[in-house]
Amino acid sequence: MGGHARRRSAPGKLHGAAPADKAEWRLRRMTLNRESARRSRARKQRHLEEPRACHHQAPRWQLRARCVAPQRPGAALVRLTNARLRAERAITLRQIYTATA
Repeated sequence: MGGHARRRSAPGKLHGAAPADKAEWRLRRMTLNRESARRSRARKQRHLEEPRACHHQAPRWQLRARCVAPQRPGAALVRLTNARLRAERAITLRQIYTATA
């Protein structure tokens, strides 16, 4: 009917508890929140310090594949074919873009 619904208490809330219990609960929550924030900052820092953190760097599996690829028979042919297909794709996309513009 458009009125505000009555809010339900969150689990773990101490309704009707003594003020000392509420204060203890708040202090515990504050401590836990600070610890969680500290862990989150540490995770973020580790992520930023990783050498692969830059999105333009290749993932480890691609670097490994580049090292192994020259040893495989037919690898040069595959690389040439991939380069040709990429060039054809670029030309096709350019043609589509100019046709729709």
